Amino acid sequence: MNARTPALYQLADEFLSVMHELEAREDLPAEVVRDTLEGLQYPVEEKAKNVGAYFLGLEAEAKAIKEAETRMADRRKKIEAHVATLKSYLRENMERCGITEIKSPEFRLSLRKNPPRVELDPAIPVPAFYCRVPPPPEPVVDKRAILEDLKAGKEIPGARIVQDMRLHID
Repeated sequence: MNARTPALYQLADEFLSVMHELEAREDLPAEVVRDTLEGLQYPVEEKAKNVGAYFLGLEAEAKAIKEAETRMADRRKKIEAHVATLKSYLRENMERCGITEIKSPEFRLSLRKNPPRVELDPAIPVPAFYCRVPPPPEPVVDKRAILEDLKAGKEIPGARIVQDMRLHID
């Protein structure tokens, strides 16, 4: 069975301990002190190189994982965009044909109304009454208030209620 090599901190502790012992002994020639410390320094340097090589390997692995995540996210976004295109295609053609529901053993397709929303004509200014005035440069339009007033029958220039359909799959 192989003996485990000491950890870097153990080698560093040993180096410092011996260094302090050698500094305390004035009777030793400088050459002996230098040779002893150089002999202890070599394993510390080798272990440090190994630790450095290990973390460089981990950094390379982390970089490869990050690149794979980016590629997968790009692929996911493309697939999601394709799904959205297909849903829109299916919804539009069901609407064109007047079909509101299609059943199959695996799933059911149905057209459902989206909640009503306000659509504003950008060429017609919104009455100031419907604008909140938080930070400039432009006031924020309160579309909810406009929607409620339009539902109540109030005429608002440049505003109309839009209620389109969405495809529901269950």
